Amino acid sequence: MPDVASAGVPFCRPRGPRVGGGPEHRHRGGCARDRWSARDRFCGMNEMDHPDPGTFPDLAPAEPARFATAFRHAIETLEAAVPTGELTHRLADPDLSLAVGPRVVDAYRRLGPARRSDPRRAVCVRQLVDRLCADSFDVTVRGEAEPLPDGSFRARLPRGAARILRLDQLDRLSFWGIGFEIADPAAHASLLRGQVERAVARFADDLLDLQRILRRRTTFPLALVPARDYRRFEHLVLDILNEHRHRADAARLEEDYCQVTDLRVRYEDLGRRNGARVQVKATAHVARHEQWLERTRRRELLVILSPVTLAERLESAPLAPLHRDVWRQLGTRPEDRQQLAYALREVLFAGLADPTADALGPLAAVAEPVRRLVREFVRDRAFGSTAALRQFEARGDGYRAGRDGRLVWRSAAALA
Repeated sequence: MPDVASAGVPFCRPRGPRVGGGPEHRHRGGCARDRWSARDRFCGMNEMDHPDPGTFPDLAPAEPARFATAFRHAIETLEAAVPTGELTHRLADPDLSLAVGPRVVDAYRRLGPARRSDPRRAVCVRQLVDRLCADSFDVTVRGEAEPLPDGSFRARLPRGAARILRLDQLDRLSFWGIGFEIADPAAHASLLRGQVERAVARFADDLLDLQRILRRRTTFPLALVPARDYRRFEHLVLDILNEHRHRADAARLEEDYCQVTDLRVRYEDLGRRNGARVQVKATAHVARHEQWLERTRRRELLVILSPVTLAERLESAPLAPLHRDVWRQLGTRPEDRQQLAYALREVLFAGLADPTADALGPLAAVAEPVRRLVREFVRDRAFGSTAALRQFEARGDGYRAGRDGRLVWRSAAALA
């Protein structure tokens, strides 16, 4: 087994009393009573029967990269043990368990015994690890962040003006390679710990989703996790929707693959616990977009956001106050919907060439009227798609999970 500790597990002094400090926890895995061993670098990591996301320690500024290296080594070791039947033995190793955290350990425990090797799983898990490391720990530009009394932060990069950001915004900026340091060491370490917790929690959820997909489908594309270039526009839309309030999150792996859902967006009076389903398309080619729509059944239950659907929205009410602001931003009025979609795509993609130029990320380079247009469109369509869903449900129609995991439409008449 790779030496997980030498791979870079951060050495952290424990903060205060241990979580779960009873004898049954102190002795699990042979931990000595009278000293803090390597397995205690993550406070409470031995409480794997009750996974709690708040178990990672405070990290020093240079340690997230070391954590990512240790995490990758540990996942490779666990994956190698899956087809050989040694997974239970590996999970009992305290050093390896502390490297991945209790949420991931719990996900692996749910796998059960493997009957045969599945090469698809190894490829997909590697993609998930690559995504976690690239999205959360690959920081290329660092700035300074100052905590404010209301819980927000005044953030500044070497370039650009200072911005007031929420904690969830600071967290998502790591996708663009932007990181921040806080002068207060305790606050900075807590910020890094939270980023690790959220990244690892999503990885654990995706592991469970992957296992369900593998059980249901005998064949599927090995590119189950979209490449980063394909996710850049999706993440830009996520930043726009969350500009003033945290309303949207990336969908889970199973939703993305099986339910044509990239994002989930929530509003107070929407009446949907998980939020409305949003599919983000970067294409501005009208004919290609229409071909995709023809292949998408029950598309009225989705919020489909693309330069083409935004162009349709502008054309439907060109004199609305917000739409007039967008027309002024575009300058000359395009001749047709195709040209309008290309113009909107150019505005939306303005910041992707240099996403680290501002503390807001590429969001700052998108014209403010177009950002408002995106939020207005998604909100209206979220309520429209929810109303359509309720109508179908009233008739007894609805989606059912098929044997392959994908949602299949079942009408009440067909089920009768």
